[in-house]
Amino acid sequence: MQTDQKTLTRDPPEKGSPKLVQMRMRPKTLKQVEHLQHLTGIDNRTQVVASAIQLAEWLVTTISKGGKLSVEWPNGEKETVTLVGL
Repeated sequence: MQTDQKTLTRDPPEKGSPKLVQMRMRPKTLKQVEHLQHLTGIDNRTQVVASAIQLAEWLVTTISKGGKLSVEWPNGEKETVTLVGL
């Protein structure tokens, strides 16, 4: 079975000044962002949120075109993941 691997990379910096956006986050969401910061080593919350949005956009676009998400665990077991609502 052929498996295509995709690597998401950070978008190149956009031209122009960044827009200031203030967001309210529930404490649980902020903890999740901080956990992702720790896991990824990204020191900037804004970049963590931007990366999460990029991943979510890719997932939704891929699945809406009929793609499927599968995970291969370290023990070789494979599993297909279904995202409810997509």
